[in-house]
Amino acid sequence: MSTRSRLLPWPGPNGQSAYLLGECGPGSHLWRLADEMEGVLLRMGTELVQHGRSLAGDPKADARQLRYTVFRLAESLTDAHRIAESRKLRLEELERMERDEAVAASDSGVKREERS
Repeated sequence: MSTRSRLLPWPGPNGQSAYLLGECGPGSHLWRLADEMEGVLLRMGTELVQHGRSLAGDPKADARQLRYTVFRLAESLTDAHRIAESRKLRLEELERMERDEAVAASDSGVKREERS
């Protein structure tokens, strides 16, 4: 397991970005918990969008209901953005690791050829 960081799908106590740091990787308990939470947040967002569409088409919906739904939709969009940012950072890290491994393998091959 390598030392990695991961932007978590929930904010820290003061709304700041929260990270999982240290010897945690995709197999760790906290990593899997973050994966599960991402799924929960995205499913909740999907349900909220469906509810918002339904409410927007309801002529009996009052301003209080609409404001509440808009507030929840904004929260859900914030969650989705945080999840997308986390996944982007993980993909960039994976690409860096693959490049580093390719360079190391290439350097290793050059050294073998020089010894021959």
